[in-house]
Amino acid sequence: FLQSHVNECVDDAAVLQVLLLLLLLLLLLLLLLLLLLLLLLLLLLLLVIVFMIIVMIVIFLVLATTIDIVFDVVDV
Repeated sequence: FLQSHVNECVDDAAVLQVLLLLLLLLLLLLLLLLLLLLLLLLLLLLLVIVFMIIVMIVIFLVLATTIDIVFDVVDV
């Protein structure tokens, strides 16, 4: 009787270990997903910043050309 009880306890311990391993794997997966999300957010932020810089440069160039045209008209 005692032997079977010990065997049951060992089985329970093995099941618990497997469950803990699965839990750890799930946590690791969640962490990886969070890291991926953070990386995606950083990439989005970078893209937005680059896009804003490009837009500002384009606007600056357009303004510069229009100002040049205005100055040319004023000179004439």
